[in-house]
Amino acid sequence: MTVSDTTTSRQYSWLWLLISMLLIVTLTITGIALHHLETRMVAATGESLSLAALGIAEKLDALTLERYMDVQMLVRARTFQEHDTAAMVNYLEWMTSASPVYEWLSVTDATGRIVASTDLDSIGKDRSGSQWFQEVRDRGVAQIDNAQRSEDSHGLIALAFTAAIKGPRNEFLGVVTSRVSVLTMEDILMHHVASLQEQWGTAMRIEYQLINRRGDVIADSQLREEGRINLKEMGLPSARLLGAFRHGFVKEQHLRRQVEVVTGYATTKGIEGYPALEWGVLVRVDQHDVLVPIREFLLKLGLVGAAVTVPTLGLLVWITKRVQREHLLAQQGNMLAKEVEVSLRKSEAHTKRIVETALDAFIRSE
Repeated sequence: MTVSDTTTSRQYSWLWLLISMLLIVTLTITGIALHHLETRMVAATGESLSLAALGIAEKLDALTLERYMDVQMLVRARTFQEHDTAAMVNYLEWMTSASPVYEWLSVTDATGRIVASTDLDSIGKDRSGSQWFQEVRDRGVAQIDNAQRSEDSHGLIALAFTAAIKGPRNEFLGVVTSRVSVLTMEDILMHHVASLQEQWGTAMRIEYQLINRRGDVIADSQLREEGRINLKEMGLPSARLLGAFRHGFVKEQHLRRQVEVVTGYATTKGIEGYPALEWGVLVRVDQHDVLVPIREFLLKLGLVGAAVTVPTLGLLVWITKRVQREHLLAQQGNMLAKEVEVSLRKSEAHTKRIVETALDAFIRSE
């Protein structure tokens, strides 16, 4: 092989190396760009979930504060201070029609016996042993009891708001107590989730949970596990972050389905003096659902790119091989020409020797 052949071979080797490097660099840049894009997509979704959770928390704060103020205004109404049973029942029924959030509204006398109620079957029942009655009677201030199941809330998980009825000489006359079901509060969660669902489409499955300060689930969009599991004890990161930050988002593993999810979380402010109302709102989606649109788009883009790149590379390979074949044929032609030239030179030299020998013989014969 000549120096020229060696140089040409090296040139082709460098060409293939350059093509390989370009492919590797392109794939690397594409992978980095994809990772960055997916990270930004997850972050943007997490921020939206965080804001949704915060919006829900603020709505829950407003709802609990309104109900807390309601019960304090009710005990100041003359209807309850005069203990006109019929008037009290009418007033309570008007309250439930004006504010459907109430599951139960009742009035007791000073002994704890229910004298008026939206549930007529509960009238006459003794509630003197109830914690809500005793604390309001003994402390004389409005009381909020944490969400729990009770006979008064018809077996539903509900908040209890209770305030004391005082006479003109500040004497204790009884209490007004109300129950607000968590199902009512869950309507707020469902409204915000529906708004997100409308923005993102039905392909994005959105879940939510409402937990109390201890971590007990009090509302669940999927398995209805209210009161049966504690997310903090189970080590769920989003549940543990509640209280440390007002709101935020985190990537974590779904406790039941064992898939990666993005969870937005927020904590309600509650009402001063009632830390039990500091609830946690969790709103989550599967990370796979977040990334599906961008991956589908990139797949289509990749197919289009492949439709352009593959034929181009194929053409480049064909041209390269064609040039190599032409170069090889040219080399073979050059070698053949050189062999013919050498043969001609040998033939000329041989003919020259023959002629010279013949001339020498002719001269000697003269």
